[in-house]
Amino acid sequence: MLYDVTELNRWRSGNHLGQHKSGEELSYQIEQRAPHNLSLLGRGYLVGILVTQKTLAGTVLSKNISYELKEGAVYDKRINKPICIILE
Repeated sequence: MLYDVTELNRWRSGNHLGQHKSGEELSYQIEQRAPHNLSLLGRGYLVGILVTQKTLAGTVLSKNISYELKEGAVYDKRINKPICIILE
């Protein structure tokens, strides 16, 4: 899912505590490394869901060994959750 967090104090400068830049895919960092959970994203605005065509999914998969194609989506293997839905 894509969130607009520009109104959250810790994201106003376009980065979060000097560790993460806006626009990055942060599912793993939030679920496994952050001292908070995903519920804090609810303070931002849900603006979309990442979707790609099957032909383009290969590019995503080839650039990150932590991702795999499974059940019509690109999954992050580290957290076993989808990060992108694939359109057939």
